[in-house]
Amino acid sequence: MRTFLYFLLLFPLSSVAFGVSPEIEKKIEAAFGVIERDAEGTIIGIDLARERVSANNEVLRAALSIPHLKRFRFAGGNIDAESLSGLSKQHLLEELYLQDVPIRDAQWKPLLTLPKLTRLTLRRLPHLTAAELGALPQRLPALRNLALIEVELTGAALAEIAKSEVLTALDVRNCGRLTAGDYRSLAAMPRLADLKIGGFGVTDEVLSVIVSLRFLRGLTIDDALITTGGFETFVTHFASADTLETLVLSRNSALFDNALRPLKKFPNLKRLTVNGMMVTGSFLGHLAEEEATRPKLHRLSLRRAFVSAEGMTALKKYPELRILDLSGAALTPEMAVILATLTHLEELDITDTGIDQESLQRLIFLSINGDE
Repeated sequence: MRTFLYFLLLFPLSSVAFGVSPEIEKKIEAAFGVIERDAEGTIIGIDLARERVSANNEVLRAALSIPHLKRFRFAGGNIDAESLSGLSKQHLLEELYLQDVPIRDAQWKPLLTLPKLTRLTLRRLPHLTAAELGALPQRLPALRNLALIEVELTGAALAEIAKSEVLTALDVRNCGRLTAGDYRSLAAMPRLADLKIGGFGVTDEVLSVIVSLRFLRGLTIDDALITTGGFETFVTHFASADTLETLVLSRNSALFDNALRPLKKFPNLKRLTVNGMMVTGSFLGHLAEEEATRPKLHRLSLRRAFVSAEGMTALKKYPELRILDLSGAALTPEMAVILATLTHLEELDITDTGIDQESLQRLIFLSINGDE
C-alpha cells in the first residue's frame, strides 16, 4: 500500500487518462459538486444534490458527459430535459437520485433504458404522472430499491408497483394522495424487506393495514399522525416483530417514552433511531428489564431528544452498543460523566449537545485510569 501511495505522489493519476478533461472536473467542483472515484482513480459517481450545489444546464451536461458512471445525484429546477438526456447513455448506472427536476412523461421515457439501475430515488417531481410512476418497476428490470418521495403517487400506481416480484425496498414518504386502504397492496410484495412511510396521511388506520406485512427487516415512520394507543396496538400485533432489525421514528409528535415501551417485543432490533421527538430515553431501561429478551442494540440515535440522566444511565444495559448519536440533545455535566463510562462505544456524535469532545475525552481517561 505504501508503494502504491508513493507511486501516486510521483505520478499522480490524471483524469485525462480516463477520458475526462480537467475542465469538466473544474465545472463540477465550482458548482460544489462532489466527485467519487474508484481505487484506480476512475470517476464513478457525481453528486450534484447537496445543499450548497448550484448546478445549471452547463454543469449537468458536463457531468453526464463523463462515461461509465455508477452513481449520479442531481437536484435543481433550473434545467431542461435536453441537458438531462445524457442519462440515457449511462448504461452502467446503478444508482440515480433526482430532485426538483421539471421533467415530464414524454421526456422521461427515453431515459428508462438503464439496464443496471438497482436504486432509484425521485423526490418532488410534480410533472411525472402517477401512471408513469407506477410503471417504473416493469421498465427497469434490475430495480430493487425504489423511493418516491413527495410525488403524485396514487393508490392505483402503488398497486402497480406492488406487482413487482423483485423490489426489496420501497419509500413512499409524504405522498399525500395515498389513503390507508392503498397500503393494502403492499401485502402482495413477496420480497419487501424495507419500508418507509410518512406524512400527515399516515395515521393509526395506516398502521392497522401494514401490521400484517411479514419479513420486514427495516421500517421508517416519519411525521405521522399516529397515537400512543395506535402505535402500541401496531407493535403488539406486528407480523414482522421477529424479523425487524432497524426502526426509524422521526418527528412523530404524539409518541413519548411510554409509547416506545412495547418495542421490547422486537427481540432482534439492532438499530433504533428516535429523531426530533419528546423522549427522554427512559424507555430504554424498560426494554432492558429482561436480559434474555431485550433488544441487542448495536446502533442508537436519540437526535434532538430530551435525554435525561435516567435515559443516559439505561445505556449501560446495552453492552453491544457501538454507535451512539446524541446530536442536538442538551447534555449536562452529570450525563457526560455517565457517557464517559460507555467505553465500548466506537462512534459517538455529541454535536450541539453542550459537551465538547476534549472534556469528554478527559472524562473517559479518568473513568478508565482513575484520577491520578
